[in-house]
Amino acid sequence: MAWCSAASRLLDTLPQTWSKELLLLETPPAVPQTTQRSVCELNTHADADCPGRRLRPSAALVALVRAHVATLTARLPQRDLDFVRRMGPQLFKWELFALTSYDAILYADVDVDLFPERLSPAPVRAEWAAKLPRLLRTRPSARLVGRADFSSPLNGGLFFLRPDASLHADGLRVLAAGSTSPFDEVLGWNRSGAPAALLAARTLRHHDGSPLLHRQKPAVGRVAQLRIWRLPQTKGITGATGPLQPVATSAHT
Repeated sequence: MAWCSAASRLLDTLPQTWSKELLLLETPPAVPQTTQRSVCELNTHADADCPGRRLRPSAALVALVRAHVATLTARLPQRDLDFVRRMGPQLFKWELFALTSYDAILYADVDVDLFPERLSPAPVRAEWAAKLPRLLRTRPSARLVGRADFSSPLNGGLFFLRPDASLHADGLRVLAAGSTSPFDEVLGWNRSGAPAALLAARTLRHHDGSPLLHRQKPAVGRVAQLRIWRLPQTKGITGATGPLQPVATSAHT
């Protein structure tokens, strides 16, 4: 499997003093009766190619995600049901926040090229060695680093996170409340507010916490100008470069 080969090259390239591990997140369908594979579910060919540690979301998270998806599908128009059923398994990735034995996890779906052949190991190793420790020292701590795509403020196919038991528990509580107050396109999770109301005063920041400047002024993300939690389809928006698959990669520094 190409993803596994690239992930292994990345792990081999990272500093040898780091403790590294390949993790494979196997996700069940978000709708139990469906026969369709979840987007991130491993197929039988991955078993031989990916020797990493297998993970499954907890029974509690599976139950909460399925209840939330069921609530949404009962309320949404027919045209949105297939999208919710397909994207529901994205919520199982929340399990990664519970893995507090790791300092950092870099997640990527199987369609992400984790280590393109054109890259040279030495500069990749040097960049990771310089930037990951700096990111881990950032205060206040960055718990999730990612980029938007055409449909969401966060591209769920590639992101970096720092596990946090308290944050993981908060997410489960928000999902549990979803049976009576599910995700809302205007007000978001827990009906917290529209993007423009919550993010208009926040500036975009680099991985080290310093503000991102645009024309010598702090930049505000495009999502902060929106009234709903769904980005319009736009050409030219790309994801970040980096690692991991139906699953994740992790490191102890």
